[in-house]
Amino acid sequence: MNIFFFQVTVTGVTPIFDFRCGKHMEGFAVKASDPPKSKYEWTWGKKASDIHDANDPVDNFSLGMVFTFAPIKYRYLVERRDKNDNVIETLKDVVFESTDSSDSTFTGLRVTRI
Repeated sequence: MNIFFFQVTVTGVTPIFDFRCGKHMEGFAVKASDPPKSKYEWTWGKKASDIHDANDPVDNFSLGMVFTFAPIKYRYLVERRDKNDNVIETLKDVVFESTDSSDSTFTGLRVTRI
């Protein structure tokens, strides 16, 4: 079983982002009205309910970020881990930064279970 660890680290004032599983649009949003944090972490795949269809081996994840309260910087880290929480590999480690409050960006991740 693949377990995916996600982390968004924020440098700036107020982050606004949205994370979704592409198949069923399940996920969460961080809104401007939420108390800001410098680090957000979550996992996907630890619970049986995270795997929606055992016959469809593809998972699509998306992270959308806006820079309304620029300047702001987001670091997005995704790791594949084993059941003991040991890192198997880093799938994504990227930084998005802007000083323009009209900017936004989207990054996707497609995972195929084999």
